[in-house]
Amino acid sequence: MVKAIPYLIRGLASAPATFLKWFQERWTKMDLFDEGRTEQAKSNPWYTLGGMWYWVWMLVILSGVVLMIYYVPVTDQAYHSIERIQHNWRWGPVPIGSLVRGLHKYGADAFIILATLRVYRMWFTGEYKQGNEFTFIIALLLLIIGMYSGLTGYLLIWNQRALWATKVMATFPTYLDQNPSWIPGGDFINWTNQGKTTAQILLGGTSIGPATVTRFYAFHFMLSFIPMIFFELRVYRLGFKRMNISHWAKLAVFGVILAIAIMIPAAQGSPANPEVTPNPILSDWYFLAMYHFLKLQDPYLATVLTVAIPFLVLGSMFLDRRPEREWGKRQIFNWIGIGGLIYFIVFSFLILNGIADLHRDAPLWYFSMGGFLLAGYLQDWAYVMRRDQKRWWETFHLFFVAFILVCMSA
Repeated sequence: MVKAIPYLIRGLASAPATFLKWFQERWTKMDLFDEGRTEQAKSNPWYTLGGMWYWVWMLVILSGVVLMIYYVPVTDQAYHSIERIQHNWRWGPVPIGSLVRGLHKYGADAFIILATLRVYRMWFTGEYKQGNEFTFIIALLLLIIGMYSGLTGYLLIWNQRALWATKVMATFPTYLDQNPSWIPGGDFINWTNQGKTTAQILLGGTSIGPATVTRFYAFHFMLSFIPMIFFELRVYRLGFKRMNISHWAKLAVFGVILAIAIMIPAAQGSPANPEVTPNPILSDWYFLAMYHFLKLQDPYLATVLTVAIPFLVLGSMFLDRRPEREWGKRQIFNWIGIGGLIYFIVFSFLILNGIADLHRDAPLWYFSMGGFLLAGYLQDWAYVMRRDQKRWWETFHLFFVAFILVCMSA
């Protein structure tokens, strides 16, 4: 034990330099929007996702800046300012306002879709390996930022659906003040009311009101614009080409979004009425699965799991230590990705059709999650046993224990 102390001291002394080297290697390899995959994009359309993602982001910001000129972020005028943009801002027979709002709305939807597809591409092809962890982390972070930018922008319409969806989402931080006493720091969080304080900071008070619209307006702008500033600074410093797609591809993406905006004008709904509760209360489409997932849980557990999901994804990435990137050699992680996609689709369908039973559905879904892990484990175990019998026990213990815990939760 004493002999190990000098090695421990030397290890601790070299830790900062080792971490700095690790960080710099990954920072220089970071490929935020597939700008370094120009050649691959010529032969594989999946590698154009990053360029299209960034192009759509630019369209969303430009259309948003135009809307800012006419939008009034005050509760008694917000809905009517949207109405004026939608119907009164015209150029002859052309409804300019409706088109700009449609470009902004459907461009934001395209942003979420492209970001999700790119994250899934990186997950299934193992692109986060070989020093590309930061690229995956930033891609996932930008997807989350895009979703919450959409959530903050959703309220700005100030219609009935947006008001009540925001009210439901804003209640979840308050459940963090119900921590069990056995959780380290749980009593302190409960005593200081950090969950309630977080909700009040977001809302600008104890309930949704004029301050909420102002704050969400500011959050919406910052979440959309500030990340692009950092990316542009990086492009300027390193001299990257912003997008690996042709001008024809940009025109095609713009044309598709514009066509949808013409055929399906962005809905406005009815004005917000705090006295009338709609049934059901639904958010925008990319939060529907989360809404259903939250309905299956105890509110405290639902809040904790929602916060934990991104960290679990990142943790799974670091658990995938083998160098192989081929589909057939990463079965557990493939099953996790497939399961996440299936749950997103099924949960969205169930909540749209009002199908949710806490006592019946929760055990079923938890058990099925364990089933996905078990299926992946069995295939991965067979592969590891063929390749390296000395390492099979690592995979076995990790995912078998996870399966047991999931089933016990059910």
